[in-house]
Amino acid sequence: MKILHYVDTFSRLSETFIYDLLNLLQSDSKNSGIQHLVLCHQRENIDIRPIANVYEISFGYTKFRRLQIKFGINKWEIPSINQVHEFISAQNPDIIHAHFGHSGVRMWSYLDKFNKKNPLIVQCHGTDVISKPHFDAVYLNLLRKIGNRPKSRFIGNTDFLCNTIKEIGIPGSKVEKVTYSLNQSFRENLETTIDSVNDKINFEIIAVGRLIKWKGHKYLIDAIHNLYSNGIKKLNLTIIGDGEEMEALKNQVSELGLTGVITFKGAVSHLEVKQALLKHDLLVQPSMIDEKTKQRESFGLTILEAIACGVPVIVTDTGGMPELVGANTPFSKIVTPASSESLAQAIKFFIENPRNLKEMKEYTEDRLNTFSQTNQLNSLYKIYNDILDEG
Repeated sequence: MKILHYVDTFSRLSETFIYDLLNLLQSDSKNSGIQHLVLCHQRENIDIRPIANVYEISFGYTKFRRLQIKFGINKWEIPSINQVHEFISAQNPDIIHAHFGHSGVRMWSYLDKFNKKNPLIVQCHGTDVISKPHFDAVYLNLLRKIGNRPKSRFIGNTDFLCNTIKEIGIPGSKVEKVTYSLNQSFRENLETTIDSVNDKINFEIIAVGRLIKWKGHKYLIDAIHNLYSNGIKKLNLTIIGDGEEMEALKNQVSELGLTGVITFKGAVSHLEVKQALLKHDLLVQPSMIDEKTKQRESFGLTILEAIACGVPVIVTDTGGMPELVGANTPFSKIVTPASSESLAQAIKFFIENPRNLKEMKEYTEDRLNTFSQTNQLNSLYKIYNDILDEG
């Protein structure tokens, strides 16, 4: 069996989940008997994300074509369509697996134009089905055409995202769940690499994510101010990430007198995220629902990474995050979104109830077994086989 994976840019730093999945699939090729190729229009981060069988056909956009796209003319036509046609005809893949909805509709435009019958899988990751369809009617219509196409499937990473895909008009029989899994490096030496809370002077909190409004950092900063104002001063917050809200958040920290308490690290590598998690006592993911776009977290891989590192987590009751932590436990709390009071109460709980690594190990193993690489592979292989078996 030959699978062609299609994504316009490979591999963006923010899309670790796709790189990890393709590495996992290729490493299991001997066992599965499946060959995995990658087609993209732009390569990024080649030095830190090496991978075999990647083919690049450039976007090839002229100034005129860029103007057409800007004004919505054939916006979803696949770039360099004739070169793509030659490549796909030569490779003749059994299945085309597109990553993100926009890659799916571009691939559909190609298959439709050339009357190709290749089975098409569209793996969705969040914005591509949570908010984008509500602002682009043409895009939504094309997603629905894929859903009505023979031998097609949509994949979501949580029950929340699968339900969202169905809500935009994709038949339920065409929607499957395949969760992300965790890079094995996050599971190594759990007991020996984690510092004890009792060995530290201050309680160290970390937040990881893009600095945009719906990520909710404003409420986390207010929660830290709440605790600090009420006499809980032996705590620090490290914020990792970059984005349009950086300046506003820094101003908020300054106005609240928390400059020495809250530190902004900017964007860092995936390895540096792990190293940072291992030095902290608590991860907080304060994301909320964007009022305008309805965007929210579909998954939140950093949550699993923190759990694997033995770090308790606080998430808000939005999107797919509650599915990751499972329930309120001594090591995880689910709080009201956009509520600094709820965040402050949950943080205070963890300050007053330091983690027990032996007890947390049981919780960690339960969560990581649920989101294991074996489960991810088996789910995908079943979809591949089922779609080929269709009449």
